[in-house]
Amino acid sequence: MINHTRNYLFLLFFISSIFPNFGKNIVQYDEFNWSFIQTKHFNIYYYNLNKDHAELTAYNSEKAYKKIEKLLGWGLSKRSDIFVYSSHNDFQQTNIVDIYLEEGIGGVTELMKNRMVIPFDGSLEEFNHVIYHELVHVFINDGIYGGSLLNMLRTSNLMIPLWMNEGLAEYIANPWDTKSEMWMRDLTLNYNEIINIKSLNGYLAYRGGQSVWRFLTHKWGEEIIAEIFSNIKILGNVNKGLEKSTGISLKELNNQWREYLKLQYWPDIEKRDNILNISRRITNHEKLNNSYNIAPAISPDGSLAAIYSNKGGEFSIYLIDTQDGKFISKIVTGQITSEFEELHILRPGVSWSPSGKKIVFAAKSGKSDALFVADVSKKKIKIKKILSDIEGIYRPVWNPKDNQVAFIGNNGMQSDVYIYNINNQNLTNLTNDKFSDSQVSWTSDGVNLLFVSDRLDNIIPHTSLDVLSLFDYDYSNSDIYKFNITNNEIIRLTNTPFNESYPISVFDNTIAFISDESGINNLYLTKDNFSTYQALTNVQTGITQIDWSSSNQIALTGFYKSGYDVFILSNIKQLFDKNISVPKANWIIKNDVLDLKNNKKYKNDYFYRDFNFSDNSFIDNYLKFDISNEDLLDSLGQHPSFKYKTKFSLDYAGGSFTYDILQGAGQGIGYFMFSDKLGNQRIAFQTSLQIDFKQTDLYLRYSNLEDRINWNIYFYNHAYPTNIYFGDTFYELNYLLNKDLSLSLNYQYPLSKFHRIEWGSNFNYLEKRMQSIDQLTNIDYSKQLRSYKIFQPYFSFVWDNTRDFYIYSVNGLKAKINYSFSPNLKFNNNKTDFEFQKLTIDIRNYKEISYDNKVSFASRIFVGTSWGKNERIFGIGGAGENTFFSNDRNFLNADYIDNVIYADSTETEYEFWSMNNFAYPVRGYNIGEKYGKNAAIINFEFRLPFLMYYVPGIKFLGQLFGVIFVDVGVVWNDDFFSMPDFSNANNWDPTQSTGWIMSYGLGPRFTLFGMPWKLDYAWQYNPYKGKISSRRWYLSIGFDY
Repeated sequence: MINHTRNYLFLLFFISSIFPNFGKNIVQYDEFNWSFIQTKHFNIYYYNLNKDHAELTAYNSEKAYKKIEKLLGWGLSKRSDIFVYSSHNDFQQTNIVDIYLEEGIGGVTELMKNRMVIPFDGSLEEFNHVIYHELVHVFINDGIYGGSLLNMLRTSNLMIPLWMNEGLAEYIANPWDTKSEMWMRDLTLNYNEIINIKSLNGYLAYRGGQSVWRFLTHKWGEEIIAEIFSNIKILGNVNKGLEKSTGISLKELNNQWREYLKLQYWPDIEKRDNILNISRRITNHEKLNNSYNIAPAISPDGSLAAIYSNKGGEFSIYLIDTQDGKFISKIVTGQITSEFEELHILRPGVSWSPSGKKIVFAAKSGKSDALFVADVSKKKIKIKKILSDIEGIYRPVWNPKDNQVAFIGNNGMQSDVYIYNINNQNLTNLTNDKFSDSQVSWTSDGVNLLFVSDRLDNIIPHTSLDVLSLFDYDYSNSDIYKFNITNNEIIRLTNTPFNESYPISVFDNTIAFISDESGINNLYLTKDNFSTYQALTNVQTGITQIDWSSSNQIALTGFYKSGYDVFILSNIKQLFDKNISVPKANWIIKNDVLDLKNNKKYKNDYFYRDFNFSDNSFIDNYLKFDISNEDLLDSLGQHPSFKYKTKFSLDYAGGSFTYDILQGAGQGIGYFMFSDKLGNQRIAFQTSLQIDFKQTDLYLRYSNLEDRINWNIYFYNHAYPTNIYFGDTFYELNYLLNKDLSLSLNYQYPLSKFHRIEWGSNFNYLEKRMQSIDQLTNIDYSKQLRSYKIFQPYFSFVWDNTRDFYIYSVNGLKAKINYSFSPNLKFNNNKTDFEFQKLTIDIRNYKEISYDNKVSFASRIFVGTSWGKNERIFGIGGAGENTFFSNDRNFLNADYIDNVIYADSTETEYEFWSMNNFAYPVRGYNIGEKYGKNAAIINFEFRLPFLMYYVPGIKFLGQLFGVIFVDVGVVWNDDFFSMPDFSNANNWDPTQSTGWIMSYGLGPRFTLFGMPWKLDYAWQYNPYKGKISSRRWYLSIGFDY
């Protein structure tokens, strides 16, 4: 029975991976007609009318290729694919990766096929940065891992640490900038101890890793990059490769890097101001246990500020008191409904109406961005959508005199300055050109606009430019401009080699702004339209996002101890008169660019594959020849386009061997995954490597994710022998063979990121045979004992807006309602054998108690019922279908076996595992401990850290968390609404098949071998007898409910 149960559990585990019960949706809102162009090293894919983005990618990627090839010391072994989306909203619809790409993900390179996926989100500088960054990953995937996940698993045990991988990508994209400077200054100056290299995870892997590479190249020259990776490949070990290249161990490298940081930044303690000493902090991320309190927008009377904060886990917009920072009310929360899917925390903007009764903000809402107005004058806040269907809306600002809202918009082609008139609903694109406009604000009189752009001296709006003109354009610098709306005229206000940002006007020609002139973002003020300007701050880390609090106060976002907070800077007039001097940071003074020393010349022979010279000329074999980019251009200097054609290729192949200790036999399992380049069409195949089809386990799935409706065809043949014995002679082999053949069609229609409807049907053919073979004569005496046919359509509604941490959900709601039925059908003198209806409801709620301490509470209720001629039986009990080890070897309740599977001493359809309806968990009990036509389970879990930090002896387990749980279940056969009375002791009789059961327990949660593990200790509990059973334990692979 153990073996049969595990076969069944394995089947359930496989099916659940294909048809997940929950999970957020990747919604195909738009139809993408893909084409591609080809450069010397890349196939660049684009859709619809966005070829300009592909051409820009082609130029920048080839330029990046030369730099990366030189620094790493190798070229790509084959052509690489780059997929370009025209906005972040479109980027979130990709099927190339299976995760939802949150706002903070600017690009991704996956390892299945080493594909690079990037969005153009309005900024030419950021777009170029992402190209360089992601191409570094393409090179490392190709040079270290063999260019695919399959090759990595076959040939390499190497794993490049995150700090080395992401840090190098940032370093090559841009050796250093004010953002990285801010983070490293903070880590060095504001903590008692500088972080270790091995601890550079998460966002610190980018900033800290970039700093480590900066130190390495400063000390050993940029040729050290190629040398390190060469030695890592040769030695097969990261630490040994580092030591071979530098002559020092990782430990010593860590010590030298930390000394380097001290020399860089400790002298600044006397030269610059701690932001806490020059301003009043009105939020405290350390006390709030969060990291973001940003983008203050001060109300017209100065008493309130609207800010973005993640103090509750999800990002929300709050109203706070500007005097004491008290959080007064929450206006809106993102990430939990489709109406406010994302709040654009990377480009935030909230602004007040002139009356101070309303605010305006932008959010992703469904397929595009939308502009919202919230009436905050009353206790019950009302929010109204006033503008939608624009790809990107960022940093809206309300005119101080009337009902016009200016914002930065991305129409899928470019970013521009827009004005929306709330009264007449008129939308105007003011700039309408290829240049990147990034921030906008009104002058104090409400007549003109201030905005930030990379347009240099291109001050004529609505200028049409060919994409070729952007190839050698310097868009790395941002200046401040004024837009005279009356004359439709752009005036350049700053012309410096520095980056100016966040201009705000309070009166006349007085404008506050941020500049990185010193290498650190500081606050400046001009009173004469930038003829002169004066620093107001000289901070150690950096400042961003400012707003006038009054004529003599400015609200700002400051960075301190790895978190952002809102500060009030007072006495602006006195600060202006102080003539504060801001010394340049060391990274500005020193020349970071060293001559690259090539110790050995790298030579690359280019091999071409998947190359199109025309629609009728396709080369799919390797050809050894060189070609220049110029040969690939048409007479207009652009690349010819080719239509995308679906072509499947192998993503993954693997195998394993399983051994049955009861049968004394084993079998090999092979599994294969194929998909097209867009990930829209997929084939998954798994089979036991056994010639005899009668006993071959076979699983096959085809998925089509191209359109709004996703659909899957799924087939499996599950066969397992039982009761093996020899007949009267040694040559007569007899056994029972159970076969379960299933064909399913599944449809999923996502209504939003958070909810979807599903429908489909399953057809199962179940057969039990007596296999009897004379092995000497090879005569087959087999015969069919019984068979069943079942056709089961179903309909489901699924909701999931949860936020996860580690290996379980901590906040939000999951719900699934599933209705299925089996009609009595006749066809070709055949008919189905069952007629029933079944309804299940599964609702799971998660509440985060402490974001900082990672403590949460989970509750769940499951209800199942069935009715009809062949009503189904539910069985409750057990830890779950993914339980593999337990101190009780009888996974399945013996009474369930006798009374359900072998009812009346005759085997029923329940001997086929897919016909059973088990519900979990009620830990401490066997599977099917209670059974009947109605069932309910209630679960409670208190989730908390067990060992938050590594214990040296168990470091391989990673961080340890744990749960304390209570499980309660009930089964009954009467009317659905006649649930047994919880308070009646007779309903707790353990000898009855129906009634109540209850357990409690605890257990750790950890990851091992890249998989989530659960170890549960459970005790049965009868609350009316006060009886507690002996302890049971379960070891499972998988996630908690």
